[in-house]
Amino acid sequence: MPTYSNSVFLEIVRQQGFDPRQAAVALETLNVRLLAHGHITRANFYVYRVGGRGINIGDDAPLERPRVLLAFATADTALSFAQRSGLGNSPRLVRMHISQLLAIMLQRPAIRSLLVANEPLLLEPERYLPVGLRFQRNELLDMLKGA
Repeated sequence: MPTYSNSVFLEIVRQQGFDPRQAAVALETLNVRLLAHGHITRANFYVYRVGGRGINIGDDAPLERPRVLLAFATADTALSFAQRSGLGNSPRLVRMHISQLLAIMLQRPAIRSLLVANEPLLLEPERYLPVGLRFQRNELLDMLKGA
């Protein structure tokens, strides 16, 4: 029986015209990749919520900027990244199930990838984002199409 979070993802998959059975394949594939990448498979991750929708306001036909949905295994790591990156004095964290993260990718085309940061947090010089596992939106769409 799916959890609430999975049921939301399944409903969004249906609304987008995909076969919900493929949603389970996508979730399992991501979990396997997380495990292979050294992450303990977790149901919940932490994301740092920032304002804005990635849309250029003022244009007649707004263009969406590509976005990365950045997720962390622990709240401490998420806060550490936010503070090191100067993203705000009081970061607003949201705990999300992995299926919710995939649902967000489906609902917001501007989000081109999910990046799950490595533990411990590793920031390379000259890079804004931490090192981690990247799961592309196109990969998710291909899986949902059964490709």
